[in-house]
Amino acid sequence: MTFVAVAGRSSPAASRAVAPSLFDPDRIFWGYDDGLWQRYGVRGQPVTFVIDDGAIVEQWFGGRPEADIRALLEGIVTS
Repeated sequence: MTFVAVAGRSSPAASRAVAPSLFDPDRIFWGYDDGLWQRYGVRGQPVTFVIDDGAIVEQWFGGRPEADIRALLEGIVTS
């Protein structure tokens, strides 16, 4: 599984300062290209998309409990 953090409305310096508290910074692919926002119709952040084989499986705005996210991802991996 690959996780992509897109911080298109922030500066690279600000994003890199916060990222280690949220993710393993060695496993983040940075995307500051507005093309990603346009491709998925993102109007604001934070928004999360779960994509499997190029198809959006689920998306939500804001936070979500870790247990719910783990269950969703485990369901994708085991299917």
